Amino acid sequence: MSTSVWNRFAYKSVIDRANVRAGEVFTVLTDDWVNPYIAEAIFAVGLSQSENTQLLRIRSYHSSEEPVTLNSVTTRAMKESDVILGVCKTRIGQTGACREALAAGTRILLAEPEHHETFLLDGLLNLDYNQMLENANLLTKIMGEEGHCRVTSSTGTDLEFEIGDRPTLLSPGGVSEPGQLDWYPGAMSNVAPIEKTIHGTIAVDGNLFPFGAVEGDPVLLEIEEGVIKKIHGSKLAQQFGEWMESLNDPIAYRFCHFSVGFNPRAVMKSGGITEGERCLGAVTIGFGRCYAELKGAIKGGEHHVDVVLAPPTIQVGNKTILEGNSLNTKLGFVNM
Repeated sequence: MSTSVWNRFAYKSVIDRANVRAGEVFTVLTDDWVNPYIAEAIFAVGLSQSENTQLLRIRSYHSSEEPVTLNSVTTRAMKESDVILGVCKTRIGQTGACREALAAGTRILLAEPEHHETFLLDGLLNLDYNQMLENANLLTKIMGEEGHCRVTSSTGTDLEFEIGDRPTLLSPGGVSEPGQLDWYPGAMSNVAPIEKTIHGTIAVDGNLFPFGAVEGDPVLLEIEEGVIKKIHGSKLAQQFGEWMESLNDPIAYRFCHFSVGFNPRAVMKSGGITEGERCLGAVTIGFGRCYAELKGAIKGGEHHVDVVLAPPTIQVGNKTILEGNSLNTKLGFVNM
C-alpha cells in the first residue's frame, strides 16, 4: 500500500472525521497489531493541526479479553486529551478508560481494522460519504416517526419491537463535540427498542462476537421481552452459549440496541465484525451494557456483545426499508 494513500486517509480522518482544532490536546492511539504507518500518518497530520499532538502505542488485546483494563498511563492520557483517534485491534470503546474519558469530555473516534485494513481506505475515500450519511439520516428519521419494526430473513430471523419515544440516533463515523464516541468509516442508524416489546428469533448469519464470521448454519437466538432465552442451531451456537455463560453476567443476555449499516464498501465476512456492522443493510444487535445516549432501560453490566445479520428485510411501520440487499428508492434512499 502506497504511503500517499494513507496520507489521504490520515487527512480525512483528522480534519473531516475527528475535527481536530488548533490548540487541542490530540492523542493518536494505536496498538502493536496495526500497521504502524497508519498511526504515524495520522500523527503527522495531527501536528499540522495542533502542536499538542502525541502518539501512544499499546500492546493489543484479543477480542475475547473482556472487559479490557488499560493501564493507568493510557487511562490518564485519554482523560486529559480533547480528542482521541484510535486505530486498534483492541476494542477501546468497550473499556472503562473510554467511559471515564467520555465523562471527562474527551471526544473519541475509533477504527478497528481487524483483518481488513483496506476497508479503512475504501470505506472513507472511495465512496460518496455525504450520500451515505443522507441514507442513514433518512432511516433514522423514519424509525423515529413510525415506531414499530419487524426484521425477517430467509435464514430464520423473525423479530419485532416497538421504538416508542426512544431517540433514533445517527452514527456518522465522526465526532465534533465533547463526550462524543463513534467508530469509522461509518455510518449507522441506531435505536434502543423498548425492551418488553422485543420478541422473536434472531438468526445470526453474518458475524458473531467474539468468534468472527458465521459459516454454515446460523446461530439462533430466541428472544422474549428483550432477553435471550435460548441459543441453538449449530455447533457454533453451542460454543457461543458456553462463552456467554462463562461471562457470568446476566445483563449480557439483554437486547440493548438495534443498528443498521450503510457503508457500501464494507464487506460482511472477509473483514472483522466492526466492518461487518457497517455493511450496507447489515443489522447489528447489541446485548449487554447499553450506551447512555440511547436512553435504554438497561443499567450496568460489564460486557457488550454484538451479533451481525447479513442484510435482511426490514419493515418500519408499513414501509419496507430494505429487501434483497437493496434500499427502497421509492422512500428517497439512494442505492450506492
